[in-house]
Amino acid sequence: MKKRIITSLFLFALVFMLGANMWGQERDTVPGAVTVALVIDNSGSMKANDPNDFRLEAAKKVLEMLGEHDEISIIGFSDQASVLAPLKKIGHGQWRDETAALLTGVRASGNTDIKGGLELALQELNRGTGEKRFAILLSDGEPDLPYLVGNPSRMDAYINAVSDLAGAYKARGWAVHCIALHRKEAGPLLNRVAQETGGDYFFVPEADTLEQFFRSVFLIHKHEPAEKPKLSADFEPGPYESGRRLLVQAWITLGGDRLTPGPHLRVDKFQLLLTAEGKPPRTVDLLDDGERASGDKTKGDGTFSGWAELLEEGSVTLALAMEGVYRDRAISEKLPVGEVTVNPARSFGEKHPLMTAGVVVPAGGAVLFLALLLLLLRVKMLSSAAMVKGTLRYWNEDEENPTVNEFDLGGKKQRAVFVGTKAGPGVDFVLPARTSDFAFKVEKITRDQKRTVEGAKGFEALRKGAYMAAGLPGTFLVFTGDAGDYEANPRTRRRIVSGDRFKVRGYVFEFNCPESK
Repeated sequence: MKKRIITSLFLFALVFMLGANMWGQERDTVPGAVTVALVIDNSGSMKANDPNDFRLEAAKKVLEMLGEHDEISIIGFSDQASVLAPLKKIGHGQWRDETAALLTGVRASGNTDIKGGLELALQELNRGTGEKRFAILLSDGEPDLPYLVGNPSRMDAYINAVSDLAGAYKARGWAVHCIALHRKEAGPLLNRVAQETGGDYFFVPEADTLEQFFRSVFLIHKHEPAEKPKLSADFEPGPYESGRRLLVQAWITLGGDRLTPGPHLRVDKFQLLLTAEGKPPRTVDLLDDGERASGDKTKGDGTFSGWAELLEEGSVTLALAMEGVYRDRAISEKLPVGEVTVNPARSFGEKHPLMTAGVVVPAGGAVLFLALLLLLLRVKMLSSAAMVKGTLRYWNEDEENPTVNEFDLGGKKQRAVFVGTKAGPGVDFVLPARTSDFAFKVEKITRDQKRTVEGAKGFEALRKGAYMAAGLPGTFLVFTGDAGDYEANPRTRRRIVSGDRFKVRGYVFEFNCPESK
């Protein structure tokens, strides 16, 4: 009881002093600016839960999103907490690069002192001048300092001290948004801190998704809850000829910041609407898939792209339509984005000077024909090499003598083949749900993907014929390990070779493709 009273008095004094300083600085508050403290777990358990240091890369992405008047401090904690990057305004200098460099040398070791991290973050936020101030706390577990383990009374006092700290944040109107990184559900204390401060709490089982959580939490809480997302688009105004294709790229903004789908934003439908007088309206799906077919450059960057074939002539009106969920509220947005003029297509003779009164100039025509033929053959060969090949066998996991069925992946002639429990656009093979719904894909690994695919070591030597299995949002796969047994921890993706097996919610799948060996 005495320890509890002493701890509470100490925290009260700390809060009082910090509060006095804060009230004294109120006149220096910068309207519209943000002060953020990143509180990052660097304990030894991170070697297992985040071996590739994705949490540090995610922190660097937050740096890139800060404006010149915004401030940031980065606190690391393990056995004890320390300020890795003291609070500083971004300004016009090299502060972003300097801070990123400080993160590069961080190594995981020791135990977990969440309270120490929150205490330093409170001090750092108190020195800030941003109109909005909040902390983003990431940890993979609970406090496990040696003097707490096996001592319930000390642990209770520690938890109560954390709760008092949460109260200090709440009194100032500063939320602590908590991310629990772990293979299995973890973070009761983090959930409690988030609730007591009015912050968000997320359980994240895969470290390679941390960037979207950091980015989403920062951008969403930088703006007022009532502020609505808006649509924007970019395209070449033309004019165009009938039959040509128009590339449209669109995105969603919040107060000038570009949003990406993540924990606060789900995009169910994003379309381009084309309307011409006397013609029925047409729609084109806009995708953020990084695929050549859609014209999208980078998957998951928030830019949605699509090619629209211009079949109508005259003036064609373009508009965007998006449906989804933002901050747990359904949204439906439409936006006219302009018009393009579509002229009648010119005749072949008008397009090509080698045509004279319908007769091809012999020498030049032959060379042109041969060059086009070679180009078409080359494109066809490259296209064929990019297609998924092989088969995917499957059976029920809990049957002793299961019936084995098979999907012909190559028959789809696609670079990615999708399997799921619900029929819909883009789903190639549908299975009945056994335990719950799932969706995953088998696809060729591109050079851009090789860094993000687990088990992709040696991809340079393979060059082609490299495949991966990847779960779509909400689906985790359990792969076989080196010894043939199934791994203990589920993953979202991994490189696979012929003969590999993986489990998905009551099903076992076996990939067979000779070119992937």
